[in-house]
Formats: sequence, C-alpha cells, structure tokens
Amino acid sequence: MKQTALSLVFLVMWVLTFSILQLDAQSESTRYPFFPANKYGYIDRNGKEVIAPKYEAGLEFREGLAAVCENQKWGFIDASGKVVIPFQFEDVYEGFYEGLAAVQVDSRWGYIDRSGFFVIKPQYERTGFFSEALAVMVRNGKSGVVDRNGNIVVKPEFDFIGIYVQGLAPAVRVKDGKVGYIDSLGRSVIAARYEDGLTFSQGLAAVHLNGKWGYIDKTGKTVIPFAYEFADRFSEGLAAVQVDELWGFIDLNGNMIIVPGYDSCGTFSEGLVAVELDGVFGYIDKAGKIVVKPQFLPGTFGFVNGLTLVGAARDEQSGLITAAYIDMTGKRIISWKYTILTRTDTD
Repeated sequence: MKQTALSLVFLVMWVLTFSILQLDAQSESTRYPFFPANKYGYIDRNGKEVIAPKYEAGLEFREGLAAVCENQKWGFIDASGKVVIPFQFEDVYEGFYEGLAAVQVDSRWGYIDRSGFFVIKPQYERTGFFSEALAVMVRNGKSGVVDRNGNIVVKPEFDFIGIYVQGLAPAVRVKDGKVGYIDSLGRSVIAARYEDGLTFSQGLAAVHLNGKWGYIDKTGKTVIPFAYEFADRFSEGLAAVQVDELWGFIDLNGNMIIVPGYDSCGTFSEGLVAVELDGVFGYIDKAGKIVVKPQFLPGTFGFVNGLTLVGAARDEQSGLITAAYIDMTGKRIISWKYTILTRTDTD
C-alpha cells in the first residue's frame, strides 16, 4: 500500500481523522474534537470550546452524534454534549454511518441504531462501518458481508474484504493470495489476479500487478498503465502516484498534473492536499502551488469543512506535542499541548 511518513507520535491524530481519508466521508461542520492535557472535548468552527474536554477519548461527529469514552466505556453524545446513548460499550468503530454504528460488547461486535437499540446483536470478531447498505464482518477468522438487517449476503469465506464503493469491493482468498473484486452478493466481477488493490473511486481502482501500480475500470480493463511504484485512490479528480521514490499527481486520464517531487502526500480534500518535503508537511493546490508552507509534523491530514488537524511542534525534552487546527490559509484557529500515552501509562 501507499508509503507515508506518518509517525507513531501522531497515531492519536490518525484515529481522529482516519475517516476523512475513507470514501471522501465528511464529518459534521459544527464540532471538531480536541484533546488538551489528554482529555477530549469539542470546539466549533471558530475554535470556541463548546463541549468541555473531559473524556478519555472522542471521535468525530457522525450523523449528529459522536462516540466518547468515560471510565473505559463508550457512549454517544449529541452536539450540545448531552449523553444520548449511555456509556456501556467496550469499543466503537468510527461512529454512525447510514444510521448504524458498530460497537463492541463482551468482545463481540454488533450494530446499534441512533436510539442505542441493537439492530444486529454482538456476534462478530470484527466489523466495519456500513457503506452502500453493506458492512464487512469477520466470523471464525473469515470475512463476509451483512446487510442492514443482519442478513449474511456474502458468506464469511474470504480472508479479506474491503469497503464497498460503487457496487464493488476488493477481496482476497489465501489459497491464491490475489486481489479481485466482488459484487454485493460475493460474485466475482473482476478476477483475482492482482497483488494488491484499493477501493474504487471516481470509477477507477488502483491495482498492483507484476511489481507496478496502475488503474482499472469496473470491467477490469486497464485504463491507466502499470507504471508506478505506488498509487493511491482518486479524490477530486486527482490521484497520488510514486515515481523514482517521489510523489506527484495524475488525472483520470493518466496525465501527470503535478510532477513527482514530494516525499509523501495525502489525498485531495476541498481543493488542497498535504505534502511532505524534508520531513515537514504543508499544503498545495491542484496546480501544485504551495498554499500553506511545509512546517508541520508527520501526521497531517485533509481538510474537513475548511479546517484540518496538524502537528505544529514537539518539545523533545518534555515530550509535549503542540497540536492545532488550521484554516485553508494556514492560520491557527486553536492550538493545545498534549502527551502521548503508552500502554504502560494506561494499564
């Protein structure tokens, strides 16, 4: 998969913003998680604290609710900070998608609705979020797919199934170790012949064959030749590709729009993308023009409704990290300090 310089130091940021990079999903614009002194709360678009930082962990608002953790149990709050689903779950995956949220009870995963009622009882070893009314689950170490009523529509016989996008999902069986694409009933649509493959985006999927990456359409036809060391999914008409260990961007026709010259990069979001030069990150536009000068730590992500979370500085002596939300000009809206907790710290 794509090589980046994401650091362990910013794993917590990755957890908070992972969903930004998946399916171009956008979080609610009115609330953003922040975590001064390692307690999670929420700010508004202007950086004003609207929910006090008091939780052990907190995820983005999804469909009007956010998952938060208190006393090692997860529940959900609304935009006012009111607890609407009590703290009772061992874990939560991402939050609500298509009206359902994956939660863990007694080491098993199931799905609840916005009232907290279990629509699909906890029974799976792992689950994902719903996309196109389907969710991937794992039972007895094998991946399958369920619908919103809990009906198994793809039997758990795959070793990996990705997220459904545009009706198809990448899937792997260990017996051949190759990636192909299946439909919503588990039928093979694109034969398993690739060493790796990403989800479809804007009609194309990046796939790896014979040591190189290229792009195929939904019929399996190669539309952008296998010419890249690595390749990412398309977002806003552009995809990141790696040539001679440097990253640039191509369009949907395979034309090189931004010449490879970056050590790593993200995906375009709201017209900008994070790029790395000499160990620090900044933002460029679709013409390759630097909009926000590279200055941020590894673990810098895409914009959501005009703001993005960045690592602004690290004090090597104290271990304190300065995190911040910036706007699309690079202006800091709010910043705070926190430390990275290790497993020993939290045991």
